[in-house]
Amino acid sequence: MSSHVAQPWVLIGDLNSIFDQSEKKGGNAFKFSDIKDIKYIIDQAGLLDLGYVGPTFTWCNGQLGWARIHERLDRALANSDWTSLSPNATVEHLSPIGSDHAPIFLSTSLSAKSSPKPFRFFNLWLKEDSYLQVVKHAWDQHPLGSSAFQLASGLRIIKNHIKI
Repeated sequence: MSSHVAQPWVLIGDLNSIFDQSEKKGGNAFKFSDIKDIKYIIDQAGLLDLGYVGPTFTWCNGQLGWARIHERLDRALANSDWTSLSPNATVEHLSPIGSDHAPIFLSTSLSAKSSPKPFRFFNLWLKEDSYLQVVKHAWDQHPLGSSAFQLASGLRIIKNHIKI
């Protein structure tokens, strides 16, 4: 495969496989024989795992108690040409919203200028008379999109109205 692609490339998504026992919690034990084919393909393609920051697991079966299984099924892989062009790239496992898989965020630069200040909520806002009106206004909006997009839109409206 790598001989057919003469450019830098990255692959991000659900490979439906874990690569060692540390990428699984619960369920049946990891067996290398289950992944030998996909490992062979990855090796032949010259792909490298870009690693990650954040929670280890990207998927959960949603069960409770002893039946619950967590795994790192989603990952970002790239060839060496791509990693040479993006040496500061980072992969972040985000919190899952509306799915059993966590979103994967790939950043190709670590520019301090472009990173916004994190939003911080202060309890004193609850004492403001207009606070509940701002929240109600935000949730009365009905943007089209996924539940994660709708949640982010509502929170953005609230943030923009109450930001110090």
